[in-house]
Amino acid sequence: MELMDKGEIEQIPEDTNEKKTSSEPECEAWHCLGPLGERPGPFSPALLKIWSELNLGASRYKVWKVGHSPEEAIPLGDALCQLFPEKSKKNLNSI
Repeated sequence: MELMDKGEIEQIPEDTNEKKTSSEPECEAWHCLGPLGERPGPFSPALLKIWSELNLGASRYKVWKVGHSPEEAIPLGDALCQLFPEKSKKNLNSI
């Protein structure tokens, strides 16, 4: 793996150097509430999405954003539809 020198870093377009804002799904962290009361997390939305696609029991989990209360938990599938609306529409259209 090669390290970039300062000149190469300065040539990278500014938009690729921008920090993500907290309104972008990749920056949010979510807690989970499992069917047996377990509370793993927090996890990134991307990790929750991958996990939900691989785990048949994922629909039984509820999630809430870090900084919010567990009483605000919503089903994992609903959260993923809000976080990744373009993928949700695509999945609904294929049914």
